[in-house]
Amino acid sequence: MTTLELHWGPSAHARRLLTVAAVAVAVLLVTGRTGILALAAAPLLLLLAPLGSTNRPRAVRLLAGVSPDHCVEGETITLDVEVEARERLGMLRLELTSSRQLRRLDRETPTAVLSNRISGTWAVRVDRWGRRTVGELTVVARDGLGLWEGRGACPVGEVISYPQPAAFSHVAVPHHLPARLGQHLSGRPGHGSEFARIRPYVPGDLPRDVHWPSTLRHGSLHVVQHLAEESADVIVAIDAFTDVGGTLSRSVRGATGVAAPYLRSGDRAGLIVLGGGLHWLPPESGQRTLYRIADEILTVQRDISVVTPDVGRLPRRSLPPAALIVVFTPLLDERIFTLLHDLHDRGTQVLVVDVLTTKPPRAADEDDLALRMWRLDRQATAYRLRDSGIPVFAWDGRRSLDEVLLAPHPALPGGARWPA
Repeated sequence: MTTLELHWGPSAHARRLLTVAAVAVAVLLVTGRTGILALAAAPLLLLLAPLGSTNRPRAVRLLAGVSPDHCVEGETITLDVEVEARERLGMLRLELTSSRQLRRLDRETPTAVLSNRISGTWAVRVDRWGRRTVGELTVVARDGLGLWEGRGACPVGEVISYPQPAAFSHVAVPHHLPARLGQHLSGRPGHGSEFARIRPYVPGDLPRDVHWPSTLRHGSLHVVQHLAEESADVIVAIDAFTDVGGTLSRSVRGATGVAAPYLRSGDRAGLIVLGGGLHWLPPESGQRTLYRIADEILTVQRDISVVTPDVGRLPRRSLPPAALIVVFTPLLDERIFTLLHDLHDRGTQVLVVDVLTTKPPRAADEDDLALRMWRLDRQATAYRLRDSGIPVFAWDGRRSLDEVLLAPHPALPGGARWPA
């Protein structure tokens, strides 16, 4: 519960009475008719009556709560507010002005007459991810005669809105998987359920793997060999150098969309934020990891530093050599190309998702040539990356990532494969 200070002053009703009294006095001075003085006396008496009154609290107690205080963008939250004054007032009214990126779903203005307590409830839709205040609450109080009005305003409610993950259901299986139990078929022999081959028995093989038909046919022990089932590591990287036409928001939604199916399938997911500073989360498994990634993403801001972060400072566990790195970037800042090649040179499998959908503004028809040159430069940039072993996929944020990443494209880096 907080204390909100009220600032008192004449109300609109008092100003109207004062206007009537001033007009009556002006007419008296011009015409000299003393009878008009009665018209000015009544408003003046009403205005002077509450001057000595102490029934005007300097502050009220305010209690506000948001339910739920964590949500996903596009969801609706509820703001509950209760205001209490020490003295009974002629009127109490609550006015809520929702902050940017939030939208009120009702226009209710709670009002209480001859009371010292009032409460209000609003439904608010969160239209964008981030950590933000729900809105500014204004408390309006009036005395019994309605001649003095007190106002106080303060921000109320804080909500944490996570980005809405982009639609994505498939996972790319890297060619080299870490020796960790999972559900993806590996090229190495192991104790999975997928048949690999039948081979002669060697010391150490389990008796349950003996293939008796082949043993009887060859006259010596033969065993069934299976393929290992292992988990994969994926690192989602966000280019925070530039934000043009909503590219940062598109990257955030794409990054969470890629991480979600990996975590659902028991794999590990991590995060790298490529900006003037270098931020990362090491890959971990479990649904809690998705919220850790989302919490870290909430701090992503445009970084105008001219320093190129050094990925060589990343700990080995934060960038496993067998991981698949999916980088969401508009491919505008020159530093991102240095980082992409550094990641590729470390032996990791890098995949780039181009999130730029806006075009340079054109001032006249003569700029068509400049626009064509810009498009050719973009195509040449993507070609150079593909030629160095880093495939590039274009995504506009509206389509599912499955439509983009599963469409016919050059082979994935390092022999990675999409599941059939």
